[in-house]
Amino acid sequence: MTLLRRKRLPDGSFGELEKVFEGETDAEKVEQLKRDLDDAIIELSLLIAMQKEGGA
Repeated sequence: MTLLRRKRLPDGSFGELEKVFEGETDAEKVEQLKRDLDDAIIELSLLIAMQKEGGA
């Protein structure tokens, strides 16, 4: 099974579909997953903070 993703572009939109991990070593795959997880945690934290501000 091939995983596909669309990277978020600087303007907030999404780019073209691309294969995930194509041509990457295992170490590169792990580093990319760590960066993606860190980004997701930051975005979730910001959303929670915004929700708390709006609900207070």
